[in-house]
Amino acid sequence: MIAPRWGLILLLVSPFVGCQRTSPKAALSDDAASKVAITQQIGQVLAESAAVRGLTVTSTVPVRFLGADPYRQKLGEHAAAEIFGAASDQVASIWVALNFADPGVRPHEIALQIVDEKQNEAFYHQGDNVLYVREPSAKYDATTSAAVVKGLTRFLQVQHSAAPSMGIDLDANMAAFALREGAATATFTAYTAKQKGKPVDDSVAKIAALLDSLPIEALITSTGFAPALRRAPLLLRDALTRANAGGLRLVAALLHTGGFELVNRALAKPPTSMLAVFDPPRYVSGWQPVALSPIDISARRDVTARLRSSRHPRVC
Repeated sequence: MIAPRWGLILLLVSPFVGCQRTSPKAALSDDAASKVAITQQIGQVLAESAAVRGLTVTSTVPVRFLGADPYRQKLGEHAAAEIFGAASDQVASIWVALNFADPGVRPHEIALQIVDEKQNEAFYHQGDNVLYVREPSAKYDATTSAAVVKGLTRFLQVQHSAAPSMGIDLDANMAAFALREGAATATFTAYTAKQKGKPVDDSVAKIAALLDSLPIEALITSTGFAPALRRAPLLLRDALTRANAGGLRLVAALLHTGGFELVNRALAKPPTSMLAVFDPPRYVSGWQPVALSPIDISARRDVTARLRSSRHPRVC
């Protein structure tokens, strides 16, 4: 969702490809042996990630490997569900009404293009209850993969307190996405910090400060997105990059205040607006956004069309 700068990325991966059948006494093929070793590494990472988060492992995570094309498709579908939830049609309508996209735009197809599967070689799919892993090279090491740690982070959280499902509220969906990504990145940062004997709080705070300081172009590649995100509708590009940076900043504040125990509680009741993500005191105070009446965006589209077709004299 893999080790771009600071290991920051969306957590995403692939399904399991069955190994070639062998007789009981036959040696495993190199490919099968590699997958067995990686699965064992994932079990090790799961235990260490749980220790970092202060959570108990109640079951092992099913692991499946996928080839390049099936993995890319599965990853894109997962990314679309994570980003848009059930609001895909609403997203498309808003983009068109505000002239950020042409009629007929399909947000899910854009999601397939903007996620970099090379940086996101593993992800946890909650609906399938599977950690999908892209078929690896022989030298693949799951113990250093940010994608694996982030995927296992999601698996652990679901075991202990499943977050509310994503609906059609775009702001709430993006806020929940920001918190999940922030918590996953913080877990990987804490995981590597402990291995190196460095303080967890300071390490997470430094990564959060780094993301805050990066220009938009650097944020795109540093958070696991493909260059195609640069060509995506401005609203999506801005929302995704700011959500990753803001989510980690929120988690860093929660971690400093109450450790991962507070972060775990927050994931069970995520913020319902990006405003709460960008303003942690507002979130912890229990603030909730005021619901507004639905807007008829078709009227906005009609106004835009009339303005485009009319010819106004230039005002000097």
